[in-house]
Amino acid sequence: MAYTYTDLTIKMKIDPRWLADEGTIYVGLQPANGAAVEVETTDVDLSTGIITAYLTQEQSSKLVGRVWIQCNGFLNGARWASEAVPVSIRRNTIERVITNG
Repeated sequence: MAYTYTDLTIKMKIDPRWLADEGTIYVGLQPANGAAVEVETTDVDLSTGIITAYLTQEQSSKLVGRVWIQCNGFLNGARWASEAVPVSIRRNTIERVITNG
């Protein structure tokens, strides 16, 4: 099966104190048009506060144009949420798969 989208990696930075519980971070991506995409990640840098989320090709195919990104997690049993930040995601300019080998 051929895909026309690239696996997407998104890095976000928040105050590292919110990551003290070292739990799962839930990343929500809401395009201006279309359904939201949710990604779970535990890939965090506790010293810098950088959260890395990896999306599949299927997930990234749903994200074109203006997309709002927000992180959610838990600290001391209470839920926290980052501010929602808008980013612009464009379609791939090459719509074919480039082999890995």
